[in-house]
Amino acid sequence: MANYNYLYDTFKANDLPVIGATVDSPADVEAMSERLVLQFPVIGELEWSLVIDGLGAYPLDRQGTYHPVNIITDETGAVDVVSYSSGAIGRIGVEEALQFLI
Repeated sequence: MANYNYLYDTFKANDLPVIGATVDSPADVEAMSERLVLQFPVIGELEWSLVIDGLGAYPLDRQGTYHPVNIITDETGAVDVVSYSSGAIGRIGVEEALQFLI
């Protein structure tokens, strides 16, 4: 999520909202947002079963968690692009996200 801070002004200048979402607790979300100085909102306490089943996230067994899923929606909120990956290769980077949107 921190990478989106670097180009957040570009997203904002193009009226492209950035919203983070996680299954973490509100306290963990607040601590992370403060530590990373995030400029965009992060929604916490997503329900694991809905997130995992709904997004089909890949398990990261060694950490007991899941890999991130990148989702880009169109102006109506319909899903336009989704990136599922089991590692850093294949994820949608911030620059790539902007290329899809601008």
